[in-house]
Amino acid sequence: MHLKEFIQDVQNNFTLLPANHES
Repeated sequence: MHLKEFIQDVQNNFTLLPANHES
């Protein structure tokens, strides 16, 4: 797995989390 793909996957997982209220 490429690093960029891994980062995108992690970012996508964070997007699914209800932690967006910290913005």
